[in-house]
Amino acid sequence: MKYNMYIQSLKMGYEKGNEGVSLNQVTKELGITFPDDASKVNYVIWFYTNFYQSDMEPRISPKGIMLRLTPNNVQDIQEKNDLKSYIKGEALNKYIDYLELERTRKSARNASWFSSISIIIAALSIILPVRFPHTFKPNNTEIKANERDYRLDKKQRDLSPSKIVVIDSVSVQQRDSIGKLKSKD
Repeated sequence: MKYNMYIQSLKMGYEKGNEGVSLNQVTKELGITFPDDASKVNYVIWFYTNFYQSDMEPRISPKGIMLRLTPNNVQDIQEKNDLKSYIKGEALNKYIDYLELERTRKSARNASWFSSISIIIAALSIILPVRFPHTFKPNNTEIKANERDYRLDKKQRDLSPSKIVVIDSVSVQQRDSIGKLKSKD
C-alpha cells in the first residue's frame, strides 16, 4: 500500500498509547514534509482533531472543526506542537477499522488465490481423463463398506444381496445358513 501520513500518524499514536506523541515528533519520525502552508494547516487541524492535547482542545469546536487556524496564524501555535498529545477514542476506532479492513483484504486475496487453484485442479480433473483415456482407466471392481470387502460377482448382472459375495471370516454358505436361521425365528 502507498504511504499514508494520516494512517501512519494514527498507528504511531496507537503504538505509543499512554506515552503520547507530539505533532513535531510525528512529523519528524515519519518524515512528513508539507509542500505549502495550506497542507500544513490541514494536517495540523487533522492532528488536533484526532489527538487530545489540553492546550489545543479549546481551539476545537464540538463538531471537531479547528477554529481560528489559518496559514497566517499557524505559527502562533508552533510552541504547542512539542507538547504530548494522546489519540482520541474516535480516532482509535478509525485505526482499528482500518486494521480490520486490511486483514479482510488480505483474507479475500488468499481466498481468491485458493479458489483459482481449485478451479484449475477441477478443470484438469475433467480434461486429463478425456485427453488421456488409457492412462486414467476406471477401477470399479471393489466396493468397501462397513469394514467388509464386497466384490461384485462377475457372473451375475444384478446387485441383489444374494448375488454379492462377502469376503471375510464368515463364508458364503455360513452366511446363507445364518440368514435361514434368522428367517425361521
